Amino acid sequence: MIDDSNDKIDVESDQPVDVDKVKVPFIYRIPMWVKALFIKYWFCGVIFFFVNMGLANIIYGEKSVPFSQGAYILMLLDGLIYGLAYFLIQGFVIELCERVDGEGRPWLIYYSRKWWTIWIDVVYGLVWAVCTDLIAWNITAAIGTTSAQANFYWVFAEPLSYGVLGLAVEMFFIGLKNLIVFIHKKLTVRGGY
Repeated sequence: MIDDSNDKIDVESDQPVDVDKVKVPFIYRIPMWVKALFIKYWFCGVIFFFVNMGLANIIYGEKSVPFSQGAYILMLLDGLIYGLAYFLIQGFVIELCERVDGEGRPWLIYYSRKWWTIWIDVVYGLVWAVCTDLIAWNITAAIGTTSAQANFYWVFAEPLSYGVLGLAVEMFFIGLKNLIVFIHKKLTVRGGY
């Protein structure tokens, strides 16, 4: 005889379990947009910590001057490492946080797990790094540093503020991508507008 009730059966005791009393894990109660923003913010800060803080002294020593050869090498490394981390780590972490399949895809620039999409993510990482670093340099210059100083004072000299700036740049690009997808869907639906 088949039981048509909506109660789940506890495997260990073969007793019905009231679904409303099942405890939902804490991570599933957090909205997807909060998880995606935290993951992206954390990755932006990690890139700054390991690349800009870790490799800066190796590339150009104590003096860090923007628009110098060493700063452009750091920008290139920022982009390459961010693009690789975007493909290899960040997309998977956002997928792991999904409650429903595909819930995190609007938070990624291009969602696919084919091998050739790593090139799309690396190019995006380079564009992201150029925009983020140039904005950081210009904000720092606008605050009042002069070229007469021996060392260039970086406003974004720590991962927290650089993470905020990197997140803002990434959200701009993701918003632009979502707008293009929205317009494309509107135009390709029968009848258009």
